[in-house]
Amino acid sequence: MTDEEITALQQELQDANAGLETSRKEVESLTTQLSERDAKMGELQAEITDKGGLIASQDGELNDIKAANLDAEGRLAGLSDSLVEATTKYRSALVSANPSIPESLIIGASIAELDASLATAQGVVSTVKETLAAAEAEISVPAGAPERTGVDLSSLSPAEKIKYAIRKETE
Repeated sequence: MTDEEITALQQELQDANAGLETSRKEVESLTTQLSERDAKMGELQAEITDKGGLIASQDGELNDIKAANLDAEGRLAGLSDSLVEATTKYRSALVSANPSIPESLIIGASIAELDASLATAQGVVSTVKETLAAAEAEISVPAGAPERTGVDLSSLSPAEKIKYAIRKETE
């Protein structure tokens, strides 16, 4: 082997060593990146586990809320029925306590509405009574029978007046 060949081989060996060193640095860099990725994956998996636990907890709370909502709806329906019954009884009591007010004027679906319609009905009945009293006061009927007056002869002709007088004398 000649010196030139040896030099060429040495040069190739140095180039290969430089390439090997570059490859080692790349491997170290990739190994570091892989370690960082594994650490990040571990963090994300822990976070996913935490989120899964939170979701399970929230699902339990949601189920509790749904059950409470169903219970509240049942109580609301019972209260609504009681309110209707109480309102009906209150209306009956108002009708009984106010016999001068027509039953059809006392209307409403709540106690406040019934009270308002009662006040309005009382105003209407009061106005009607006042109007009737005023109308009765205007009509004056004299006491006793009217005075007796004679026959009005002013509208009769002279011949009729004579006939009337002759008839009166013969009676």
